[in-house]
Amino acid sequence: MHNSSKSIKIMIKRDFRNLFLFVVGVLVRRNLSTGEYFLIKYQKMKFKLPCTAETIEEWKHWRAAFKEKLREMLLDMPEERCPLDPIILEQVELEDGLIREKIIFNSEPEMAVPAYLFIPTNVDSEGRTLIYHQGHTLYGKDGYAGVTHGRRNDASFDCRRLAREGFIILVPDFRGFGEREIGLKFKNRDKCDLILDKSLLFGLNPLGMNIWDMMRAIDYLTTRNEVDPKRIGCLGSSYGGTISLFLPALDERIKVTVVANYLSSFKAFALELSGICGQQIPIGILKYGEMWDVACLIAPRPALYMSSTQDEIFPLEAAREAFKHIQRLYNVLGIPDRTAHIEVEGPHGSWDYKSVVEWFNKWL
Repeated sequence: MHNSSKSIKIMIKRDFRNLFLFVVGVLVRRNLSTGEYFLIKYQKMKFKLPCTAETIEEWKHWRAAFKEKLREMLLDMPEERCPLDPIILEQVELEDGLIREKIIFNSEPEMAVPAYLFIPTNVDSEGRTLIYHQGHTLYGKDGYAGVTHGRRNDASFDCRRLAREGFIILVPDFRGFGEREIGLKFKNRDKCDLILDKSLLFGLNPLGMNIWDMMRAIDYLTTRNEVDPKRIGCLGSSYGGTISLFLPALDERIKVTVVANYLSSFKAFALELSGICGQQIPIGILKYGEMWDVACLIAPRPALYMSSTQDEIFPLEAAREAFKHIQRLYNVLGIPDRTAHIEVEGPHGSWDYKSVVEWFNKWL
């Protein structure tokens, strides 16, 4: 009986203590979740430079200020352009009326960029040129160029199709992919996160480094007689969509862009779904604006956005919401037809080739 009474007292004390801690927790409202911490921060955030322009003049002032901040978010980018020193490593005439060149050029004194260049021979390109930006694939540029080396091709886009339509197309490797992956393998660590870790030690941002490489790719294209410097566009899906958004936002030599499987909000794909990688981070962006604000830097140039209906990384509803902000600005500028949002049935990585070709034929 004594032991039983003692046990009951212990239980009562324990239950009372648990109830007390619960009540205190509710009253104090302490958060222990790191994920919730970032969402709470987002809800409290008031962007310092959102695109709310109601006139062309207001937009011009906003664009100058936000573009300057965006450059700062990419951290240190080279101040001078080194010699490209390009080399054509091989030239192959394909059966479908295309010439495929493998080239290499310097983007920095310590870094070179390998790429494939497709030139149509049976269709007049009129100098219209595209840069295809790769996504997260096993073999970098090779799959998009149809160069498989006997391996399974996991690329979601065949760049030769656009070349057959009459476009010159450059297909480069990003840092950490394809031939530029060497030095990044460490157990099961994600290579994009490793690149970010190592870059930050030098005050560098891998997103900025890849954008710089693509700026140098434009420099290279302007040296080619086949290319019209005033008719250069770009496209890409997923991480390639990232670069296809940020590059034209910062470099006005890109006249037209197609951003596939990326348009969203940082809240949706980065904070809620954790779909972000180490090479997609404009550091401090949420102090100043959202993804749609970056897109607003592209105006008044034509920009087509493509979203997959079953995308689990960049959710469709977030893409729809983001595009409302973009469309609003194009309406303010009086050019609503220069932007569009297409929903493609399928999972992440889905494309609508017909719409891509039509967009570039119309605007480039």
